[in-house]
Amino acid sequence: MSQLTYDQIAGAVQGLPLLDRQRLLNLLLSQPDLIAEQNGEDAVAVSVRERLAQDPNLRWLEEHREEYSGQWVALHDGQLIAHSFDGEALVEPVRKSGVQSPLIVFVEPPGAELFVGF
Repeated sequence: MSQLTYDQIAGAVQGLPLLDRQRLLNLLLSQPDLIAEQNGEDAVAVSVRERLAQDPNLRWLEEHREEYSGQWVALHDGQLIAHSFDGEALVEPVRKSGVQSPLIVFVEPPGAELFVGF
């Protein structure tokens, strides 16, 4: 069997339907493997979940999950831009905000697996 390169895998992932990308991300997040994070001169092992917990948007989602459960939210740097039960209704408020690359995600109910698409 031949070795796949990162670029080949990344290209294949980008071609997957959204649901399959969600499933892949959840699989990767469930792995106990550690990544090395450079901390000054010492490399420190940090779990993928711990690394993602440092993201302000993911922290916002955890803190406000119950309040916005069942809705779509648009976030940028841990700040809510817009929310709606209809994901398409976020398009105009996001455009008006001027944010170029917001995180747009459906907020699952508390206890559900957190998914953020890529």
